[in-house]
Amino acid sequence: MSLDLVGIIPPVVTPFTADGEIDEQAFRNVVRFNLKKKVHGVCISGSSGEGHTLSITEFKRLMRICVEEVAGAIPVVASIIVNSTRDAIARAKAIAHLPVKALQATPVHYVFKPDDEATFNHFKAQTEAVDIPVVIYNVVPWNYLSPALLIRLLNELPGVQGDKQSAGDLK
Repeated sequence: MSLDLVGIIPPVVTPFTADGEIDEQAFRNVVRFNLKKKVHGVCISGSSGEGHTLSITEFKRLMRICVEEVAGAIPVVASIIVNSTRDAIARAKAIAHLPVKALQATPVHYVFKPDDEATFNHFKAQTEAVDIPVVIYNVVPWNYLSPALLIRLLNELPGVQGDKQSAGDLK
């Protein structure tokens, strides 16, 4: 498993209607706008894409629409922001049939901070569940992964192919 992501890969916003439903046409327009700007990939359902608020049905729908719109022209990264290993795997499996280049996945981050071994096992389970490379989304302030743990994950889990440092402080 090898990941080849380079260049500018913006986080794409998820537009909603006044009723709180995904605005499909507006989303398609945002993806098309990014394509016209010649970005090197897109990241869907990240923090600015409301990934933490989407149902699994909405998540799958956004991924399907995005894949249709880019039609293989650029890589699609699917962000998974959930609070359990079970939910992370369910989302990954729900889109495993799509040509998604990578999963951008957060560690578990609800109420408590799991220890390093639990966090390692969280990512291990994800990488074993689907054959899609994982980029760790190191953004959660109360479960910010240490450089030592990141290095261990990258060295010991072949499915972990990168890290998106989003807090601006690698300690």
